[in-house]
Amino acid sequence: MIYSRAPLIKAANDGDGTAGYFFYDLNAKINHKFSSNDRLYLSAYLGDDKFYANSDNSYIQDNQKIRDRSENGFRWGNLTAALRWNHVFNNKLFSNATLTRSRYRFNIYLENQFEEIVEEKKQTTYSKGAYLSGIQDLAAKIDFDYIPSPRHYVRFGASATNHVFTPGASNSVFKNADVQIDTTLGVSRTDAMEYAAYIEDDMELTNRLKVNAGLHLAGFSVDGTFYKSLQPRISARYLVNDRLSVKASYATMTQFIHLLTNSRHWLAYRPVGTGYRQGQTAASRSICSRRCPEPWASSMR
Repeated sequence: MIYSRAPLIKAANDGDGTAGYFFYDLNAKINHKFSSNDRLYLSAYLGDDKFYANSDNSYIQDNQKIRDRSENGFRWGNLTAALRWNHVFNNKLFSNATLTRSRYRFNIYLENQFEEIVEEKKQTTYSKGAYLSGIQDLAAKIDFDYIPSPRHYVRFGASATNHVFTPGASNSVFKNADVQIDTTLGVSRTDAMEYAAYIEDDMELTNRLKVNAGLHLAGFSVDGTFYKSLQPRISARYLVNDRLSVKASYATMTQFIHLLTNSRHWLAYRPVGTGYRQGQTAASRSICSRRCPEPWASSMR
């Protein structure tokens, strides 16, 4: 386990401001042998990173008392866990049943409250923004390995995965004495199911010719629509002599989930001591860009 937390910056002015970064990584693994035919494996990883910048300043400007408070930061992290049961039926057949859970999240947040006292009356301007992106998976699969003879190695199995996508939702709030705005942009959540079943045979037809043939059936369900795909695969290797071989292969594959890259995430920034006057909007903030980690899904056997 690795853990670190410390403020990096302390404001050198009359106000109070800090900026810092912390992270942790936790790995765990355990296995237990119930019998000569049964073993259980459990592994997990959890990690988070966070950067924050906070300030709280009070000052007088044009004979007016002003207090300016803000909290800004971004956070990202991963969680993955796998539970696997290995069972040996006999000397020709064994299986692995696996249950997995994974989660990725990325979050940007900012919050500002600007107060000024004008003629003994307090006027407050409040703004808040957030951006959230992530993906969660819960999967179950079972794989069998069957060896009917030294010349045949058969593999087959099935799987099901529940995907929960948070592709990128932005929420913004702006309030003062005259205006109140609460807006959400983007899709907050999408659920999907992915299914797969396969069989393949690694065969030695002769001392020189080896063939691997298989069939993969896949399905994907999202927003009330079901997509299916039948994917045959075959490869062959022929030994011409001890130093030369010829290989050929054919495969049909379908990828239901693709990586969509978003290279611009915004995080508001405003120098200390420059508050919003009454009538200004959130659009008056200066914006900076940052390239951030992106979630992506890997293919399943």
